[in-house]
Amino acid sequence: MNGTMSNRRQTRRQMMIVAVFLALVVVGFATADSPSPISSNNKKEECPVNMPAGVCKRQQAAMKPTPSPAQPSSSSSTTESRQPQSSSTPIPTTIPIPTRRIPCGVFMAPSTLGNSSNLGIFTGVDLQKGDVINYPEIVIPLLFKQFGVAPPSEYEQDGNLWDRYVWEGTLLNVESYHDTESVTKHTRAAFVPGVGCTVNSVLDLHNIHSTHGSHYDGAGLHRRIDAGAGASSPYHSANTTVAVRRIRAGSELLAKYGDYWIPDLDGVSVTLSHLVQEADRFLQKDYVPFVRSSLSPSSDDLKEALWQFTVNFPVPISEANGNQAMTNLPSKYSWKEVEAMYFQKQEEKKQQQQECQSSDRKDGIEQSCTNPDFSVDGDDNDDSNFEFNKNHKPNMDNPHSLVQSFFREREYMRSLDWLYEYGYCQDHLRPGLSTIPQAGRGAFAARDLPANTVVGFAPLIHVGLHGNSLYTIEYNNVGGAPGIDKRLDLVINYSFGHPNSTVLLTPYGSMVNYINHNSDVPNVRLQWASTKDFISHKPEWLRKDPVFLKNVRDQVGLSLEYIALRDIDEGEEVVMDYGPQWEEAWNEHAQQWKPLPEANKYQRAEDVNEPYFRTVHELGRRPYPTNVATLCLGSYSGLGLDSKLIRNNKVRPTYKWIPPLITEKDDIPPRHYCVVVERNKDMDKNNNRKNKAPAYKYTVDLKINATESASSWIRVVNVPPEGIGLYNLAYTNDWHMPNVFRHYIPIPNDIMPNAWINRLPKT
Repeated sequence: MNGTMSNRRQTRRQMMIVAVFLALVVVGFATADSPSPISSNNKKEECPVNMPAGVCKRQQAAMKPTPSPAQPSSSSSTTESRQPQSSSTPIPTTIPIPTRRIPCGVFMAPSTLGNSSNLGIFTGVDLQKGDVINYPEIVIPLLFKQFGVAPPSEYEQDGNLWDRYVWEGTLLNVESYHDTESVTKHTRAAFVPGVGCTVNSVLDLHNIHSTHGSHYDGAGLHRRIDAGAGASSPYHSANTTVAVRRIRAGSELLAKYGDYWIPDLDGVSVTLSHLVQEADRFLQKDYVPFVRSSLSPSSDDLKEALWQFTVNFPVPISEANGNQAMTNLPSKYSWKEVEAMYFQKQEEKKQQQQECQSSDRKDGIEQSCTNPDFSVDGDDNDDSNFEFNKNHKPNMDNPHSLVQSFFREREYMRSLDWLYEYGYCQDHLRPGLSTIPQAGRGAFAARDLPANTVVGFAPLIHVGLHGNSLYTIEYNNVGGAPGIDKRLDLVINYSFGHPNSTVLLTPYGSMVNYINHNSDVPNVRLQWASTKDFISHKPEWLRKDPVFLKNVRDQVGLSLEYIALRDIDEGEEVVMDYGPQWEEAWNEHAQQWKPLPEANKYQRAEDVNEPYFRTVHELGRRPYPTNVATLCLGSYSGLGLDSKLIRNNKVRPTYKWIPPLITEKDDIPPRHYCVVVERNKDMDKNNNRKNKAPAYKYTVDLKINATESASSWIRVVNVPPEGIGLYNLAYTNDWHMPNVFRHYIPIPNDIMPNAWINRLPKT
């Protein structure tokens, strides 16, 4: 098989060389007959339809990043892009933005991957491998949505936009809604605003790990005494960490989501590692040497024409045709730029080899310079390294790769000047415990923020007509109330709405969902995004009705800015006035609130701090809280006991614990209800432990199916602590309680579009 694949790749390389040769002949005739040879300087650069001409020109100029940030430009295009919007909709005059550049480490800006990717996240500082990007994000569990499942048909696909911005809840350690995780394959979705849901994916050229994990922290609120319990998400600290390599300031942060549907998109670079390597080999081993040996150094126009012919060669790109590697050629750049990068990489490689060999001679080490970074992953006549299998994975951190260098140093970059001028800072705020009673966590200024600063920026996930129905959860004998009970989902507390409209808007800017209410001394206010024709804000949408918003299911077009009303000192909590409607609703809830029966007995499984699991006999005297269950991983093997004894039900079928083989998330064995029958000291481990709590192995009875018969139980021996766990039963967390506070944040009347009003005021 490997030999066949190698031959196919060799054949494709030969075909590409033939294509280049034919192109050379064709272009040679065309050049000879034409008084004006094709030149890259004559190629018209097209601007996206949703980006102003001034912004587009600056974006094109930003393809070559500046080595260090300069002062903000005072160009007319900047002034124009920040002007107030003229509209029949009541939209307030935009507050001027401070002219002084405020330091920023993380930006939200139009993605380098194109308009289909909408926004992206960029770093404003150099990052080292392992650095944590921005502050830990909030994680909001979405009860209304199963991951990967569209909303019910009666909602007419209203709310389908959520599919672009949610995570699988299990990846973020959000509670399971089935105790044993084996009742259904579908898991609930979770929402990670800010960096978490804005970072884009590029397959094998990623530079960060995607968002993962979270930490449960109720911020000191307890259901027995606090009316605010269950009104905010307790999941925090979802981290996005740098992976693979150092990252230069101005780079777009890109994750790897396993999106193997990407190769099916038109015009997208298929950056699978073996395809990047193949494109690199074609350029450095075939194309560049061929052009240099076939054309004179002075024939720049002919070289450029040949390059344009090559990268635009009219051949369908598909996996079946075996030419997806061509999508990774630096087609947006002129031949002079490609050749200059080639010489730069050759010189860097030569210098590194000389330094390494000099070091080897000094240290007496032989052949330690045989490093894949010094070559293009293989000899000229050896295609074996192209095999993308377990035996060889191409080096995706090769500083001498021509293709990788164009992607990382040009394609996925913005200049810092461009980011400061057209991006929105995402690290002006940091999370912390709020100073406001019952509020849980809050947002705090991460640095001094002058008056009129855009403290936070938030694109909005919109639902046009069916928001209240979509976000209503039906509980059936779960969640602390008997029978069927309907309640609004927790996400409503983080969304904007209006009493006279069906429109609901959920912000996903970084840290803005931590901003709490304070009507006495607010220090920020809301306004619609002031950047004209920004990719995530289209002013004309403010004049469209809710039906229009319902029908737009694949893009964000509304964004809000949080504007500092005065100077805000570093460390000061950032708050805004939610309005009298919200304040009256909260005051009424607080006055009428009473704790649920037995709320004083509630204790989360994480708070049961014991060095062992209780046996069934111990539970008879000292049971766990009613919301806590003992569950075991179903990982065991071995033959059961004699079938005759099983029929007599004198001894349960007995098996031996085996460590689960986990290579993927889906390989984790399901959890089962279990009880600990015996607890014995693990002598092997205890003999190697000094001054530590003793280690144990357990014998457990495991329930393997949902029936109540004796045959539904088996016995498993030698179970280690990692095979057992204490878990909070499904629907017992605070936000499921029937007495929790639920209310949207009202859109201020002075910015509420008239076109969205489609409900009569309440009397």
